[in-house]
Amino acid sequence: MTKTIHVTESIRLFPNKKQLHYFRRASSTTVHVYNKALAWSDEFYNEFQTAISQKELLGSLKEYALELENQDKPHGLEYHTWREGIFRFLEARKRWLKGLSGKPRYQSNKWKRSRSFYVREDRLRVELYRGNLEVKIPGLAKHDNKKGWVRASEDGVRFVGLKIKRARVVFDGKYWYLKFAVEVGASRPENVGNSIGIDLGITNLMVTSNGDVIEPAWNNKKYKKLLTRKKGLQRKLARQRIEEKKNKLEEHSKNYWKTRNKLWRVERHLEEFKKAYVIQVAKEALATKPETLVLENLNIQGMIKNKRLSSKIHEVGWYRLRLQLEWEQEKDCLGTIIAPSNYPASKLCSQCGYKKGDLTLSDRIYQCVNCNLEIDRDYNASLNLLALANTR
Repeated sequence: MTKTIHVTESIRLFPNKKQLHYFRRASSTTVHVYNKALAWSDEFYNEFQTAISQKELLGSLKEYALELENQDKPHGLEYHTWREGIFRFLEARKRWLKGLSGKPRYQSNKWKRSRSFYVREDRLRVELYRGNLEVKIPGLAKHDNKKGWVRASEDGVRFVGLKIKRARVVFDGKYWYLKFAVEVGASRPENVGNSIGIDLGITNLMVTSNGDVIEPAWNNKKYKKLLTRKKGLQRKLARQRIEEKKNKLEEHSKNYWKTRNKLWRVERHLEEFKKAYVIQVAKEALATKPETLVLENLNIQGMIKNKRLSSKIHEVGWYRLRLQLEWEQEKDCLGTIIAPSNYPASKLCSQCGYKKGDLTLSDRIYQCVNCNLEIDRDYNASLNLLALANTR
């Protein structure tokens, strides 16, 4: 079985000073237009008591662009990049109306914030020139003497000649990347293993029906060291802020910015470690290439209302892990089942099916009063999830 799937890839870019200036302006303008769209939407609703449409927002954007040109302040960006902020706002409003996220809020344009801007893929080119890989960014040519060509890392050579979709230039807080999607062929592996059920948790990140237990990232020595470093820098930064208020300084000192940069680098390192750890554990859990993967449908929004567990739930990253597990199955043309939200995987006995209604979070051992089974609570839940794969 073979099918075509879209894979997200990235190439690191090495812009010169002029190109870097354009990247910052383009990403900053996208945030600026998003905030403008939010302001226009609020004004329109206050006046007409109805939501503003996409056509009206784009019309307001054209008027705003003409206004800037009349003031000799042209934005100098490609129209597709300029209007990206409008589509970001419309997507945020759509998610809010569906109840998937909160109400759109004004975005910050602070220094060294993670940001991105849209690139037209029909005019984007990735080519080898004199032994070096270069990427042509649409709209950059009139701002740069290299005619829009940006030097890129050599590991992107494999994308030369491929059709690129959904391209964006992204700043992750330290480096600039071209992120995009490409079509690749996915085939089913020859040796497919038995189905597997995976229970997600906090004490144990994952417990599989095969008996494997995977710990969360915070039990890793490297993660603990980075977290300790982060807390120390946060305390130091707080002390510097208090000192500045005492001295009534209008601007932050150089030492403040040195500490802030160190903290920002540690935070970025932590985030990169979490991403790499999720990919690693997902591959470990699915090393046998199971025919079907069964996961529980966790109500994360409801669970974070528990103040004692909310910080740990945010840190453990269940949703990111679930997406990675689903992706590992999809690229191997294997199945994934998400258990119904009302399925009591933890309360059912995996041996006789008895439902224990008085089970609490503190009960780590499941004791069945019907068949006297004693089993680890998470392992019992994974076996119940596996039973769903056998019934379908």
